Amino acid sequence: MTAAACFFAEFFGTFILVLIVLAATDKNNSGPPNGLLPLTLFLALLGLGAALGMQTCQFAIVVTSRFVC
Repeated sequence: MTAAACFFAEFFGTFILVLIVLAATDKNNSGPPNGLLPLTLFLALLGLGAALGMQTCQFAIVVTSRFVC
């Protein structure tokens, strides 16, 4: 892949992850049941890794460590 394609794949993955985190933790939204937020975030990361991780030959989750902690 070209550098531009890799950039947009990482940008898109980060954008989707931010949307999922914001939707899952929004108090005005009906979020996941009690105790299932970590599972929700894990499934989101697993899905993004399966969908976009192989395209860039790596799956760097440095950005996500700032959201999960």
